[in-house]
Amino acid sequence: MLKAQQIKDAKHSGLGKAPLKLSDGNGLQLHVFANGRKTWIYSYRYNGKQKNITLGKYPQVTAIVARSNAANLKKQLEENPDQDPSIGSTKNKKVELDNSKLFRNVAEKWFLFKKDSHASTTYNRNLGAIRKHIFPILGDKSIDDITQDEILDIASKMQANGTIEMAKRVVRLVGQIYKFARRKLKLTKNNPTVGLVEDLDDHKVKHMPRISILELPQLIKDIQCYQGDYTSVSAIKMMMLCFVRTGELRGMEWQEIDWENKLWRIPAARMKGRKPHLVPLSEEALQILNNLKLINSQSKFVFYSARSKDKTISNNTILGALKRMGYSGKMTGHGFRGLASTFLHEQGYLSDAIERQLAHVKKDRVSSAYDHSVHLEARKEMMKFWSDYLVSKGFVIKSIILAQT
Repeated sequence: MLKAQQIKDAKHSGLGKAPLKLSDGNGLQLHVFANGRKTWIYSYRYNGKQKNITLGKYPQVTAIVARSNAANLKKQLEENPDQDPSIGSTKNKKVELDNSKLFRNVAEKWFLFKKDSHASTTYNRNLGAIRKHIFPILGDKSIDDITQDEILDIASKMQANGTIEMAKRVVRLVGQIYKFARRKLKLTKNNPTVGLVEDLDDHKVKHMPRISILELPQLIKDIQCYQGDYTSVSAIKMMMLCFVRTGELRGMEWQEIDWENKLWRIPAARMKGRKPHLVPLSEEALQILNNLKLINSQSKFVFYSARSKDKTISNNTILGALKRMGYSGKMTGHGFRGLASTFLHEQGYLSDAIERQLAHVKKDRVSSAYDHSVHLEARKEMMKFWSDYLVSKGFVIKSIILAQT
C-alpha cells in the first residue's frame, strides 16, 4: 500500500509517454503521467486479458476512496466472474457519481462558489476551519452517509476544548455546504445540521478586552518603552491611530496610500463588509509610514513578515507584543476600536461619522448604496482630534534613525 507522501511526491521521469505505474495492492494502481496528471486505475484480468477501469484523478479522488472503489470492483468480479465490470461503463459512471458526492469535493466547490462574495480573511478562516475540523473525519464520506450524530460529536469536542463559537461556526458552514449541494448541485435532499446549533451549549459573545481611557497614558508609555522590532511597534501605533481591524492593518499595501490626499484607501476585497473604505491619515500616521518606507519599501506590504517579504506580519504580532508589555487579557489590537469609539462618542462626535470610520455597514437596503466618502471632512477632523489627544498623552513618533539605535 502506498503511503500518502509517496502518492503526493510521485513524479514521472519525463522520458517517453508511457505513465509511471505505482502499485497500491489488490489491483489498484496510481498512473503518473509526464504532464503531472495522476490517475487511479483498477487493473484486473477478465477472460485471460488484462483490463483497466479508471477510478478518477488524484487528488480529487483520494487514496481512501480509490481503495474503497477498487475493493468494490474486486468483490463484484469475484461474485460474478462471468460479468465484466467495465461493460457499458456503468460502474465508471457510478464511481464518478460517488466521488462527486464526497463531502470534501462538495465543500471545495462551495468555497469556490463563495470566494468572490466573502472577504479574504473570512474566506480563509472558514476554509481553514472546515479543513481542520471536518475533512479529517468526514471529508471522504458521501454527503448522503454523514449523520447528525457525527457532526454533533465533532462540534461537542470542539466546545470541550474551549472553541465554543468556532464549533457553532463550523456547524453553520457545514449546513451551508449541504444547502449548496441540494439547491445548486442537486446532489442530495439531506441536511444533517438542521437544529444542531440549538443543541450546542449557549455561549455569550465576549467583547474584546480593552483598557479604559484613564489607562491609556500608561499604555502609551509602555509602547514608547517597548524594545520590540520597529515594524511591530509601528503596527501597534498605527492600530491606535487608525483603529481599523487587525486584518485590515496587517494587509496594508503601499499602493493603498494616497499621499497627496492623506488617505488610506482600503479596497473592498480586504474589507469585512466588502465595501471600499477610507481612513484619513493624521500627520503622526504619515510620519510612521514615511519611516517605514525607508526600511520596508522592498515589499508591497507595509507590515511584512520578518520571515518573508511576500507575507504580512501574523495575526498574533500585535497581540503578542501587548502580552509582553503586561496586557494579557487586558488589551488587544481590536480593543483600540472600542477605545476610540467610546472616547469620540463622549466628545460629542456624530455617531454616523464614527460608525463610518469603524466601517460598520448597516445590514439593510441602505447598505447597498454605501458611500465610503460620507462625512469624510468630518472624519478627517475627528481623526486629527484623536491623534492630537494621543500626542497630548505622551504619544511620540521617533525618527527611523533613533529607532534603529
